[in-house]
Amino acid sequence: MPLDWTNLIAGGVTGFIAGFIANALYARYHIHRAKAELRRRFEGIAGEYVAYRFLDRTDYLDYDNPIGRVRLSYERENILLLHYEEINEPNVWEAVIWMETPFFGSMAWRYVKLAEEQPTTAHRYGFKRCVVSQAPDKNSRLRTYFYLLGEDGYGREAFEKQQKDD
Repeated sequence: MPLDWTNLIAGGVTGFIAGFIANALYARYHIHRAKAELRRRFEGIAGEYVAYRFLDRTDYLDYDNPIGRVRLSYERENILLLHYEEINEPNVWEAVIWMETPFFGSMAWRYVKLAEEQPTTAHRYGFKRCVVSQAPDKNSRLRTYFYLLGEDGYGREAFEKQQKDD
């Protein structure tokens, strides 16, 4: 039985091209699924928040004195962006947050407006750890909280996610 080199080469080339296309399509599908899963896990953290301090040396929030308005937005994959406007001071700071799990992450922050100076000439920036958790609010309703644990004089804060009915 003679070997038909033309059919062998044509079959090999066709099989190679079909395999390459199938591999590329599967890779795109897999990447799309992975990104969709990350979006599903982290997009729910995004929203409008109100910032509160903790009462001195306690684990209770000072609900009577909110200190800021916060907007968390989903950027991509496990990255969130934070925009924080202080209520009592004309200060604004922003941060990039890398969530390591749906409940825990790290952030790098910097002031973009400090004491009416924009852009600010002061070199104020830092790192904070963040924790996302469900807890009862002052009216015993279950809410999402975004906690910040800072270094140096920046201490702890809690952001309470606002509901549409608030």
